Amino acid sequence: MHVKADDAAALALLAEWLSQRGWPVVDAAGTDAEVLLPWDRDEFSAALELRAQVVAWGATHPGVHVSVDDHLWVAGAPAR
Repeated sequence: MHVKADDAAALALLAEWLSQRGWPVVDAAGTDAEVLLPWDRDEFSAALELRAQVVAWGATHPGVHVSVDDHLWVAGAPAR
């Protein structure tokens, strides 16, 4: 799943936080990262859980905008 943050420092904090919770974060550069979903879980439920985790992290960091594959979750969002 593609995770995006407003700035690189916020993404680094989020990537560390996700890693501590068992989400493998790869290819974290700048304001974008890829987070791998567990291979032994249903893809949709894992994606929902990851999105919930990112939203929860964002709620504790006011002023920082983070998103997970907005083109999949936001109605009417343009495709990447």
